[in-house]
Amino acid sequence: MKIHSFISHLLVFLTILISCIIPPFFSVSDSSTQIFSMWNFPFVQFVYFLIAVTIYVFFFYHEKQCFNFTRTAVYVVLPGILTLCILFTFSLILKSISLFLSEKFLSETMVELPSGIKEWIFCLLNFLFAAFYEEVIYRFFLPESLIYFASRISSKKFFYFLSEFLSLLIFAFSHFYLGWLSVINAASGYVVLRICLIKTKNIFSGFCAHFIYNLICLLLIS
Repeated sequence: MKIHSFISHLLVFLTILISCIIPPFFSVSDSSTQIFSMWNFPFVQFVYFLIAVTIYVFFFYHEKQCFNFTRTAVYVVLPGILTLCILFTFSLILKSISLFLSEKFLSETMVELPSGIKEWIFCLLNFLFAAFYEEVIYRFFLPESLIYFASRISSKKFFYFLSEFLSLLIFAFSHFYLGWLSVINAASGYVVLRICLIKTKNIFSGFCAHFIYNLICLLLIS
């Protein structure tokens, strides 16, 4: 993470916390039933995407390097493929577990495939904006900010793991309105994608895996 002054980082963190991270906790289950049934231009997701791009440039972006096919394959494509496979492995495990759970653990989200080229474009933009936003905000900015603030208190490993755990809980329970199974799925996905970011030191492996995962899930459950 780029180094900025403590005050500027704190102000940005509080702004993102209030405007982006806290609102999902006030979502209600009734609204979730319409999430994947209407495919219009995702204005809200686009705004969040712009916020994520700003955060990425301000905190994460580094000078561009010359394109190298081998380096790109090793550090971006291959980790992305591995991450995607692990995500689907966890998803299949949870799907198997869901067969034995009562209805209160499951969501009733309506899912409809887009009809026509325009709706498919809006669908792809929706998933693209959402995936990039979540990778930047939840996998990078939130945990790294908490780690940064914790380091001002103590350098002990406990505070590092506490920061990671709090980030996981925040992301997982922001999906609570979709049911407990979604919370568990979000938690497992967070762990996989966060490890991908830490190991590759880039946003794009996890972003691509996340985007493709969501798109394939839509095709499978519709």
